[in-house]
Amino acid sequence: CRGYDYMNRNMSNYVKFVPMRDFKTPTVEKLKTILQPFLFDGASIETESDLFDDLGLDSLEVMDLVVTVEDEFKITFEDSEVKELRKVNEVLSLIETKLETRSA
Repeated sequence: CRGYDYMNRNMSNYVKFVPMRDFKTPTVEKLKTILQPFLFDGASIETESDLFDDLGLDSLEVMDLVVTVEDEFKITFEDSEVKELRKVNEVLSLIETKLETRSA
């Protein structure tokens, strides 16, 4: 994946920003599919999209999203992790971390 890493101040792990055109892994495609029903008309998903401000989700919709992601990927998020989620790339990074941990 091309992009760059930076330390996100809200999360304790590194988050990768990836240009949308490179946003094509199976995990990403699945996340994009999961996000679609939650979007307001005209919203587009970008890696740096804010779940609340850019995609129009409210806190209940984010919780629904989390439950759906957990079910689809067969992973579990900690409450403290969920509270820190604001951007699509943070959700993606957390999913990938959980999948790597699960397969290790």
